[in-house]
Amino acid sequence: MSLTLSLPNISDAEANTEIGQLSDTLRSEGVKDPTRQKTRDDTLDAGTLLYIAIPLLLPIARGIGKFLATRFGSSVHVKGTKGEVTIHQVDSGDYDKIAAKIGSIL
Repeated sequence: MSLTLSLPNISDAEANTEIGQLSDTLRSEGVKDPTRQKTRDDTLDAGTLLYIAIPLLLPIARGIGKFLATRFGSSVHVKGTKGEVTIHQVDSGDYDKIAAKIGSIL
């Protein structure tokens, strides 16, 4: 069971910066070892995807909620073993809604 997070509708340069900030937010919520992955081998960036090997729903939901609460109009795309979901237009307190969306694709 794993999750891959990405930031749609922004440039790779922006995604490279923002995914690092999302990773930091998730770590502050107790998510262990989110790993950045590259989408292309011909770049020097650290990676624009975030891979989480053993997802814990509540810390991930809190981290995504806090991240999106400070970025109006942004979204986080989450890919799981049973599908994909894009999370957007949430408040930092919508943890239960975010967790339910993520849980539906695990």
